[in-house]
Amino acid sequence: MRSRTKLLAFLFISAFCWNHSLLYLATGEILRCASHWALTGWVLFQPTPWATSYGNECLALSRLLSAAAQKTCIEAFRPGSETIPSSQSSWHTHRALLSQIPTPSEQDKELLAFLEKRWLAKANGFYNAEIDWICPMFGYSIQVNPETTNCYARDPGRQTSRTYANRSNDLKKQLPQPESYPLILTRPYNISEYLPSHLEISSPDDIQKLTAATGKVIVDLTHAIAEKTPEKWLQEWESFRTTLSQTKQEMICIQQVECGGIGAIRILPLTQSSSEEDYRYLLDWVSQSGITANLIELNRSSPLSNICCSLFSTPQHPNFAFLNTFDWKSDRPEKDLMVQGALSILKGLFDSVPKEKWDGIFQNPTRSGVANLSLSKIEEELKTIANEKNSTPFHETAIHFEEIFAHISNLLEVAAPFSAADFSPIYLSKLTSIPSTLRPLTSCSIHSCAMASITGIFKAVEKLQGSAPKVLYGENTYFECVGISTELYNAKSTEEASEEDFLEADLILVQFNPVLKRTEPEIPSYKQENIGGILSKALNLRQGKPLTAAIDCTIDLIDSPQVGDLLTQFQKEIECGILNIVCYKSGLKFDLFGMDNYAGAPFYMIHNRDPKWAPFDLLTQDPSLLTDRLSASWFCLAYRYAVPHLDQYRKTIFENTRKLLNAVPERLFKKTSEYRIIPVDADALPSFIDIRVSGPLHKIRSSALVGGPLYLKCMEEGQPMFYRRTFGLYHPNFGMLFGEKSSTARLTVGLDPLQIELFAECLRSIDSLNGPQD
Repeated sequence: MRSRTKLLAFLFISAFCWNHSLLYLATGEILRCASHWALTGWVLFQPTPWATSYGNECLALSRLLSAAAQKTCIEAFRPGSETIPSSQSSWHTHRALLSQIPTPSEQDKELLAFLEKRWLAKANGFYNAEIDWICPMFGYSIQVNPETTNCYARDPGRQTSRTYANRSNDLKKQLPQPESYPLILTRPYNISEYLPSHLEISSPDDIQKLTAATGKVIVDLTHAIAEKTPEKWLQEWESFRTTLSQTKQEMICIQQVECGGIGAIRILPLTQSSSEEDYRYLLDWVSQSGITANLIELNRSSPLSNICCSLFSTPQHPNFAFLNTFDWKSDRPEKDLMVQGALSILKGLFDSVPKEKWDGIFQNPTRSGVANLSLSKIEEELKTIANEKNSTPFHETAIHFEEIFAHISNLLEVAAPFSAADFSPIYLSKLTSIPSTLRPLTSCSIHSCAMASITGIFKAVEKLQGSAPKVLYGENTYFECVGISTELYNAKSTEEASEEDFLEADLILVQFNPVLKRTEPEIPSYKQENIGGILSKALNLRQGKPLTAAIDCTIDLIDSPQVGDLLTQFQKEIECGILNIVCYKSGLKFDLFGMDNYAGAPFYMIHNRDPKWAPFDLLTQDPSLLTDRLSASWFCLAYRYAVPHLDQYRKTIFENTRKLLNAVPERLFKKTSEYRIIPVDADALPSFIDIRVSGPLHKIRSSALVGGPLYLKCMEEGQPMFYRRTFGLYHPNFGMLFGEKSSTARLTVGLDPLQIELFAECLRSIDSLNGPQD
């Protein structure tokens, strides 16, 4: 044993000093040792009453570790000729192609720098180890952006992405404040209205306002310290800090800045020890409020690259002719959906840009160069897909779709066919389920994310009431919405609320279909929420008192029949002004064909024209909530030309998830099983499957005996899956949630129907861990 330990230590040291092969070999040896220990556990459990439970778990773990060890060791001896392309090869190729495009002006250089940063950038990225180490072992080449990390761009409070950190460091160097002062990146607008207990101080005389404040106050010195040079800025801040410190008021001092198309909050520490605590408090607040700088804004604010461009060349007029001659035949519906969706988007883009605008692009060598590059590469990728055999795995085809949609993003940036104002009439034209008499009362827009929508809704209701509103939330409300409404307004569940709570409520958060929840408390089943019953109960008790209902439509069709039926049911209440319906959703899930490369949250609201609803105008007007121009262009284009394909994308994922649920062994649905699946009622649209593990060591058992086998089986059988913080992707995905009494492996399926039987086989293996059948 001692000699083996020395061997492993030598291999690891050598691996980091030499090459990847030795690291694979060392990892394989560790897995092999762990497999032997697990097998020993199985032997030791045989004479005990736990032979068929914990003993079988040890045996399953041993087999998993042995298979992983074998795969890892094989990778260590892979011939150099079989090396999988680097995960960043597409990005570097694209960068090289961009470098050949002429850039006569600084504006043109900024355009190419932005397109370079944007290439394959994801709002929810990948683990680098997963892409660079695990995928190559199974023969998969997944192309990513160099700054990809497994972070949710909207939520730097939980985990800061590499892109966020790089932009923050860049911006710190441009500001007069010391670089040690913490910086929080936000939307490039005044976000004062959405900060808690915000107090603006413009001069020393305003400091007396603090005497009337209670609790922690955000003291905003943006207009009080106007000096730009570091020396004078520090001198002014020191003067304010001395005075503020004497007030004995609990506060966080900030200054809002805007630079290069990105906003930021600079923490001005009253004491050195308070700096980190204040930073974490505000960072968490900004993250959960949805007013963080989105990924596109982070990319756009990046400093210029050292672009070395070719000599001036004659621009060529962009050519869309191949779209009319492209021939596509397939018996794979998932591929057909993606091809038809891409073609609809491209043809729509061509139709949306007037000839004179194309002529303008033609006259600019940079923009025409980008357009022709992207169109030629899209044609190339489509031809590759068309020449594939029907037996070609979907994930191999999906690599080409990733490139196609990345090039479409380039075309959107160059052509800019829409403005943000175009989205409202486009969206409204697709909402055919809204009763005709309510359509004149409907307003639409698009926010940066769904949490920005909910933040705006909270603020509008608060202005309407003139005080903190009373909030209730339904059983399917997204956990982040529950968290922020509880923190802000001490919100209550509709299931626990009394009649008095319904009578006093100003806002009710609801959602028809089940959405992601945390692992606890225990959930008996996921079911469709009876929104009509909830609203009927509230309106009957309130007797004419105005009510706002915010419906999360993320897991639903774009033109939801369920919402249409609800509007018909409460049409009278809406028209007479006692009910305001707001429908919002995260467009990052299903509205991007799983590409996850824009930031958008379509929403609409319906209420009569009574002036009392005026505070809700901010939902369509406040730039702090609205999305960026590139994302707005995508949603305008996609909603005008591709809604049938986007809804078919949704339906395919819902149907695949339901088919898998129908194949689950019955015992996995029993509450008494230590390994169980949370049932989803037949009338609900399912978008994920929760596999829950309870009992001793549930965190280890859920990871090693559920997550591990699922992952390994998929990778071995040609269905690469990933660990990403989202759902609605075209590929299988899973995540782990750990609680005190149970843990959950959350599985989301993709478009490929071939994965259903594969997952069903995995679930049958998991069911066997519950012991022999009764």
